[in-house]
Amino acid sequence: MHDVAVGDDILLAFEPQLAGVACAGFAANQVRLLLASFAHLLVERLRAIGLQGTELAQATAGTIRLKLLKIAAIVEVSVRRVRVRLASACPRQDLFAIVHRQLLAWVDTG
Repeated sequence: MHDVAVGDDILLAFEPQLAGVACAGFAANQVRLLLASFAHLLVERLRAIGLQGTELAQATAGTIRLKLLKIAAIVEVSVRRVRVRLASACPRQDLFAIVHRQLLAWVDTG
């Protein structure tokens, strides 16, 4: 039981909005913790590489999630690509363009 409580503390440090959403089994909680940790690492890399020099460069993971990732979009998946279509009235289109450009430049140098 102690290990589950420690795992929940780590999870809540990364994702406070998941408070009180523990699963019944130990394995399920481990998977949940693993996925939340992976999501946190992805947001950290997005901040360090894609958001460098922007208004969200120093933002918390929650702020990045709220302002950049939690928006309405149409996602089209084909065999060769994933296409994300934003609404024409999306408030941060310029920021998306900057992030896209910086991530592509990072991939080309890597």
